[in-house]
Amino acid sequence: MSELLSAATVIASLISSAAAGFAAEVVITAQRRTADRVVDRGRLVLDRILRRHPGDPDTTAQEDAAVTAIEGLSADDRLILESAIGAWIGDRDNLSAAALEHRIRLAGDDSSSDTFHVSTSGDNSPAIGQIKHGNVYFGTPPQRD
Repeated sequence: MSELLSAATVIASLISSAAAGFAAEVVITAQRRTADRVVDRGRLVLDRILRRHPGDPDTTAQEDAAVTAIEGLSADDRLILESAIGAWIGDRDNLSAAALEHRIRLAGDDSSSDTFHVSTSGDNSPAIGQIKHGNVYFGTPPQRD
């Protein structure tokens, strides 16, 4: 996991610029495939970026470093990266490197090993251990007959 998080900035920069350039058609195709799993959309884009075609622009040293970092990821980290890319593509409104880096860091935040103890009492009293993303809304208590 630390390899992914430490390389998030350089990876995000590579993917964002490729998505705006030579891999744009793959990004558009992935965005249209809304029925596909998020990971599949991310994998489609990542595979295109890693498998360059003749006529693609030359890579910079920074892009080469990002490719090396991606290729060195564990299978679990690669799955997390693909999921983050798929979610980022689905956003459509913000395909910046900063937005992708944020998605990578959120996806790489492994707090699943955290332990929570929660308790509640009384009607309409929730017990919430952790919410990473979301909102909690409470209406009026149910009416009793």
